[in-house]
Amino acid sequence: MADFKNVGDPILGSQSARTWDFWETTLVALIAYGAFVLTGWMVLNVILAASVGPKAFAPGEFQTLASQGRWYGVFLISGAPPAIAVLWVAIRMAGREFGEYLALSWPTGGEIVRALAITTIFMSIEGVVLSKMSTGGR
Repeated sequence: MADFKNVGDPILGSQSARTWDFWETTLVALIAYGAFVLTGWMVLNVILAASVGPKAFAPGEFQTLASQGRWYGVFLISGAPPAIAVLWVAIRMAGREFGEYLALSWPTGGEIVRALAITTIFMSIEGVVLSKMSTGGR
């Protein structure tokens, strides 16, 4: 049974971490998203301009070239580090550890086994459904 007698007692010599309210968290999330999108688009534009050269793009050409799937990876990979940096700074300002604030924790052995079992079941069902579809339901 849990001991709830000392739940409210502060630990001597330590300062409790301040949890942010809704608006502070929303502001940080918007700044992180802005850093993600701005950096991703800037890097994507520089790479596209460098790969094609000084040719001026018509708006339709640029949109078509930018919407090709291979460029999304460039956008995501280049935008993620600034977003993580903004979150890291904000979490440090809140007085927390990065993993603690984002509730990052390693799964237990039982959780891993359950996840693998569920994934195996879903993949087996998907394989059966796809094989039925490819043979025309026979």
